[in-house]
Formats: sequence, structure tokens, C-alpha cells
Amino acid sequence: MSRVVSQEQSGLVLTRQGTWLYQGSPVENPRISAYFHRCIQKDEEGKYFLKNQGGDMDECVYFQKEGTAYFIENLYFDEMEEAFRVLLNTGIQTSLDLRTLYADMDGSLYARILDRDAALFTSAALQNLASFLEEDEQGYFVRATGQRLDHANFGTL
Repeated sequence: MSRVVSQEQSGLVLTRQGTWLYQGSPVENPRISAYFHRCIQKDEEGKYFLKNQGGDMDECVYFQKEGTAYFIENLYFDEMEEAFRVLLNTGIQTSLDLRTLYADMDGSLYARILDRDAALFTSAALQNLASFLEEDEQGYFVRATGQRLDHANFGTL
């Protein structure tokens, strides 16, 4: 059996900072919040929902998001692949193309991941990224690869 709960019915909001709200109040249990993050999926129309499966019941709970549904929680350089990999709030690990970095008007750093969806860097992931960067007279470059970052996309880091 399958049940669909609309955005309005669910009362769930994912804030710009990645905090879950239920009917306007923060979801304070970190295990429930982490579970919600791991359940995030996107439908064919580009709307986000939580996929809850248990027993013979599937539940799709749509939620409102103030920003992006994806957050980069960790970043590392895979020396075998000679590429960056990220861990998302959903538990998915994926590659990171540094050419997709950009900043919004507030200076928050994002990257395009998965199906070109925006993912916001958490402060921990930003610190990890910064540890791989060096600055010279031409701007920033990645020590591990020598790749230059186009800071026209994001200004100063």
C-alpha cells in the first residue's frame, strides 16, 4: 500500500541551514532529523519528498524547502581517482566537479551534484575544502591537482 502526504498536510520544512521544522518548531531529536535527511528523494517533477518504507507500507511525505535539499557534510580527495568526493546529508557519496562551485548573494558556497542539483557546503565541508586550496597572485588553486578555481563564480573564499 502507498500513501502520499502533501506539503501542506505534512507541516515539514527544511530550512536553508538544513534544520527540519515540524509545524513551525524545530525537530530536536538528532536521530529523527538524520533519518529525514537520509529519506530525501526527488520526484519526476523535481519536487522533494521523504520516502518512508516499512513493512507493507510506502509513504511519500512532501516537504517545503527554503533553500536546497542537499548539504555537503564532508569532502575528501580520492588519490586513486584523483578527484574530490563528497558525503551528502542523504548519506550518498558522489564525485565533486570543482567547476560547478558557485556562491549565492549571501556568500554561501554551493556545488552542483547528482542531477545538477545544488548542494550547500556545511562549515565542516568548507574547512575541508580550504585545506586543499592555496592562493597566489592569480587566485585560488587546488594543491592536489593544480586546478585553478574560477572565482568569478564565487568571489573570495
